[in-house]
Amino acid sequence: MIKTGEPKLNIERVGEIAQALPNTPLVLHGASGNTDEEVWEAIQAGIRIVHINTELRLAYKEGIKKHIMSTDEAAPYKFMAEGVEAMKELVTKKLGVFNHGPSH
Repeated sequence: MIKTGEPKLNIERVGEIAQALPNTPLVLHGASGNTDEEVWEAIQAGIRIVHINTELRLAYKEGIKKHIMSTDEAAPYKFMAEGVEAMKELVTKKLGVFNHGPSH
């Protein structure tokens, strides 16, 4: 994800590309860090595949970190499960955005 500044998509250009290539699924590669509103606008303009790998990795890391900081548990299968749960929560939220817009 971008460390400084805010990532900004050119929604108008996405729409132009989608119109020029009507039978080609457009991919937003690297959507981690873009706002839900901007990603939804890109989807409305013609994006069909959205990659959020960095956000998923960060959610996983934070889930593990949260568990480790809250307990003395040392079994990896227990603290790694917290990372998986954090990723599931993010995926559920993002699927709502991708399918229905940022208010879901």
